[in-house]
Amino acid sequence: MVKHSSLVMRDIKHFKILLQALLVGIFSGLLVVAFKWSAESVFGYFQNSDIWNSAHKWWAVPLITTLGGLLSGILVFKFAPETSGSGIPFIKMVLVRVGAKVRLRSIWVKFLAGICALGSGMPLGREGPSVQLGAGAGMLVAKMFGVSGAHADKFVAAGSASALGAVFNAPIAGTIFVFEELLRKFSTHLLFPVLVATVIAASLARLFFGDYPSFLMPVITNYTVDGESLLCCLLLGIVAGGAGGAFSWLVLKFRAWFAAFTIVPNFARPALAGLLVGVLALWEPKILGAGNQLIESLLFNQLEVKLIVILLVVRFVLTPLCFGSGFAGGIFLPMLMIGAFLGYLCSMLAALMGVEVNAVVLALVGMAAFMAAVAQTPITAVVMVFEMSNGYHYILPIMLAAAVADLIASRLGHQPIYTLLQFNAMHNSLEAQKLAQISVGQCMQKSVLSVPQQMPILEALRLLQRKNLFLCPVVDACNKLKGVVSIKDIQDALIENNSSHVLVDDILNPSPIKVLPSSDLFSVYFRLHDEGESFALVVDEAKNVKGIVSNQDIYAYLEHKK
Repeated sequence: MVKHSSLVMRDIKHFKILLQALLVGIFSGLLVVAFKWSAESVFGYFQNSDIWNSAHKWWAVPLITTLGGLLSGILVFKFAPETSGSGIPFIKMVLVRVGAKVRLRSIWVKFLAGICALGSGMPLGREGPSVQLGAGAGMLVAKMFGVSGAHADKFVAAGSASALGAVFNAPIAGTIFVFEELLRKFSTHLLFPVLVATVIAASLARLFFGDYPSFLMPVITNYTVDGESLLCCLLLGIVAGGAGGAFSWLVLKFRAWFAAFTIVPNFARPALAGLLVGVLALWEPKILGAGNQLIESLLFNQLEVKLIVILLVVRFVLTPLCFGSGFAGGIFLPMLMIGAFLGYLCSMLAALMGVEVNAVVLALVGMAAFMAAVAQTPITAVVMVFEMSNGYHYILPIMLAAAVADLIASRLGHQPIYTLLQFNAMHNSLEAQKLAQISVGQCMQKSVLSVPQQMPILEALRLLQRKNLFLCPVVDACNKLKGVVSIKDIQDALIENNSSHVLVDDILNPSPIKVLPSSDLFSVYFRLHDEGESFALVVDEAKNVKGIVSNQDIYAYLEHKK
């Protein structure tokens, strides 16, 4: 009877999780569909209106873009400042539970402010607002079921993934993005709700918009991957790596400049950016919009070389400027547009040097490479591009360029743009200020079991199991830290080697996160989440183990101080 009751309770729990994931997908999908349709309809009306052929366009166009910025700024800064920008850094803050909480008002504020921004033609993307709308849908479901804290995180993550998958018709990329960027680690207990919500939201988007790739592109026949094309992709990855770093630098500089421009109220700063965009649009209307139409025109060879260069340069600067002003818009789709233009121009340069490469394929490669350089999410970039273009046949050059661009950006010292934006936003939060005033030494676990590096792994396994530990530091004969070993490491080694004579030194992880006792908790907490780790070893200057600190220790400290 007891066994039967436990099975019933388990089935009820599983059904409840399924129901919650379904609701997150439905709410997120409907929000994204409504947002995408509204933003595209408003921008389409503006783009095709008679204003462009009237004698009043010289003042009417800048007026519309300026009003779009003003309305967006008022909605954001007067009602929900957390909806400024793309929304992705904010969701990252929510998931690490420092400096941010999802308020239900952010749903309607982001919805309306995003329509004002994108509808008036700002060169920003709809993916960032969509992700925040999805997170809001997840929090709505969490509140409906009375869920909070860590349990609510899975709804926020599921809503974010489902929204991204729906807005780009790229459900696989949306799922990967949550783990690669938002969480920075893979989590099995989040996989089920994320997958279910993403499938439902993407299905709703396909029901309303059709099952088409995000970009229409010409049919390419007889494409083969040869040495010359791979060399071009390699060079394109190098160029994109450097360009991605420069783009991120501009994003941060413009955000800092607008933040310091206190002579103008924060709600009016997007209006300044809107005015500039409107004036430039009088000169070249194609600078307006997120860039999806430009990508299709490029792929079908409908743009002149001079215009391609102009649009690339102008939007390379204009997108960071508008983003930095506080518009409710993202940089995801503009990154793909810039990457496509960069790849297309590289194909033209290759042709001038006598190397024949397919310009359309190199444009797709450029999308993934530039996004991988800026966001440093190469797996998401690769999957996103082949899902959005239905171009799986070109996956090999896309993978190569994305990997190279990510490597070059890292070697140049560039940090992922969403992580940098998250850190800057978190640093000013009340929780971060509390953590920054406390040293690791005040919060760490001081009683730490260490094992010698020459201990057989079977003996180490028994010791860890007896002490109920999942890992411990490894020290040498002088008690200096050599690394860390976990129960999983030992169990894997025993299965693989089937020998108890293997030593701990043979399987240890030599590069755990190490911090000093004087390090502040905020920097350690941020680093743990950024690197997807759950703990850091505390050592002194002489590498003597002093303790261990986990993100749960820090989070418990935060909860205690509230």
